[in-house]
Amino acid sequence: MRTQPAAAAGLKAAVESQPELSVPVEITVLGTPAEEAIGGKIDLIRAGAFTDVDLIFMAHPAQQNAPFLPTITIAEVSVKYHGKASHASAYPWEGVNALDAAVLAYSNFSVLRQQLKPEWRLHGIIKHGGVKPNFIPAYSELEFYLRTPQLRDLWELKAKAEACFRAAALVTGEVRWR
Repeated sequence: MRTQPAAAAGLKAAVESQPELSVPVEITVLGTPAEEAIGGKIDLIRAGAFTDVDLIFMAHPAQQNAPFLPTITIAEVSVKYHGKASHASAYPWEGVNALDAAVLAYSNFSVLRQQLKPEWRLHGIIKHGGVKPNFIPAYSELEFYLRTPQLRDLWELKAKAEACFRAAALVTGEVRWR
């Protein structure tokens, strides 16, 4: 997105259109990487990027023009399924497939979405699903973000998410989850 440079150009034009301002102004556009995951702004502060800055405007790209973004609560959920490895061709009946649990949990979330409030969000990935196609996976891992505008709604969404994870473990047999 090119909104930040456009905003800086607009600010520059506004400042330059005021000849009575006798204060020199320098405008810098600075992106903050890893903003959602590991706090890119914190690294920039520690590196001194804002040392000589008097005023900061923050912009966050969105699909619409908005003077502010609504506050959204978030819960980061990581679930690990533990099954039993086995050779998928020679002895599949001895295995307990942890990947099946992860796939079912992911599918459960996809089905759950149609009953969620419009402002609730579920985002998820399967981080780990096995080592080789011919081995029944003994371990799988999912990572999900649950988001709601209100904290009280987040607790309700977390309960629904836990039911999805538990159901997947129950259906696949002896899989344990955390």
